Amino acid sequence: MLAVALALAGAVLLWLPAFRYRIDAATCASWPSLAAGAGYAAAYVAAVALLSLAWLRAMSAGWSLRRALAAGALVHAVAIVAPPFASNDPLFYAAIGHSMSTAHASAATPLSSVLSPGDHFLTVLPARWRGGTSPYGAGFDQLARAVATVGGEDLGLQLRAYQVINVIALLATAALAGLAFGPPAATLVLFAPVAVVDGSVNPHNDVFIALLVAAFALARSRRREPLGLAALILALAIKLSAALLLAFELLRLALAPVAQRLRASTVVLVGSAVAVSAVAALVVAPRIWPTLAAFTALVGDPAETSPHFSRSWEGLPRALFTFVLHVPSVSWAIGLVFRAASGVWILYAAYRAARDRAPLAWAAIALFVYYLCLHAFLQAWYLIPLLALATQLPPYMTRPFKIFVVCLSLYYALAIPLDCDERPLVIGVKELAEAILVVLPAFFTLLFAWRRRARASDGTPRPVS
Repeated sequence: MLAVALALAGAVLLWLPAFRYRIDAATCASWPSLAAGAGYAAAYVAAVALLSLAWLRAMSAGWSLRRALAAGALVHAVAIVAPPFASNDPLFYAAIGHSMSTAHASAATPLSSVLSPGDHFLTVLPARWRGGTSPYGAGFDQLARAVATVGGEDLGLQLRAYQVINVIALLATAALAGLAFGPPAATLVLFAPVAVVDGSVNPHNDVFIALLVAAFALARSRRREPLGLAALILALAIKLSAALLLAFELLRLALAPVAQRLRASTVVLVGSAVAVSAVAALVVAPRIWPTLAAFTALVGDPAETSPHFSRSWEGLPRALFTFVLHVPSVSWAIGLVFRAASGVWILYAAYRAARDRAPLAWAAIALFVYYLCLHAFLQAWYLIPLLALATQLPPYMTRPFKIFVVCLSLYYALAIPLDCDERPLVIGVKELAEAILVVLPAFFTLLFAWRRRARASDGTPRPVS
């Protein structure tokens, strides 16, 4: 049970930065000095290191599914003694629910027009978030309303409720993944550092997408395609990022009858033409029909002063053109290229899934490569839905995937001491350091593994289902 001991030690060590930087109390006015922040960051790094070691050992421990779930439940129960501390998203969930519950407002109504200026649920948010509306699906909005109704005016109680709900959802995700792929899949979900840090301690709603992805995996592994597709459609009720895997599955189903007769080069060429046309349409549409602007924000605007990219390959050149060379139009064009490439990649992965008859393997590959190489604004919790599928990655991707998960969990170590330092040089250096930490180690490990494999095989992943 060394894995459990290591995970418990890591979970307890998380308490140190969590209680100092708790999101319902810490402000920039009370932010620790740089030296003190570095100490808390070191504690956080040590916690992630222990959780990572536990994760690696747990996946090879040979536990039964019941034992894996019990051990994981213990670790997460200890972890959520810590309050949310590294992401303000749970505060936003609580504010949305509070506005719906107390003011009976729509989730689409700006918070600042519903809540009074002195409302604690509003003032605790960062200033730039106070005029925001819910970007989430109707299903999650109703969950937020329910939590707010039960928690009343007690923000701390609501945050704790989200933690408990998320732990239950993670246990259910692990159970479904374990039933689909065996007990190691359950330990992979529950002991992953990102599941502990950004699934339980910092409760993000991506956990509910992960639950439905696990339901999709179980249905698909048992040849229940309609149920699997229904699970992915239901995930849209949480938030729009669920559309990524849904688009993959719909394309796979559409290509299945003809995949054996198509060449990969043909798929890529046609997909590129369609992707370029689609991106162009998204750019032009809001200029003709302004009401569509909310649906075309994905492509951004060349006049944006703070475009939406961070911790990504895309962010490296775009930061140069936006903040250093001050040519935002070039930065925006780079973003369009990445959006088109993302569409082509999802189409190609769906084609390979249909051709190779390996839908779950290619679903995992599609998500992993997309987040590692093509997503513009990367947060650690975005990988939580991938955990349910990760055991289906080809062997040569396993090590890069693990490195990616660990590195993504580590970027908080840079944010903890520096988040309240608004000097442009500090912000730029932090963004660059986070991007290098998050994408480079996993990318180059994957590149070298792929090259070794390409010399030894034809590149076809082993069918799983």
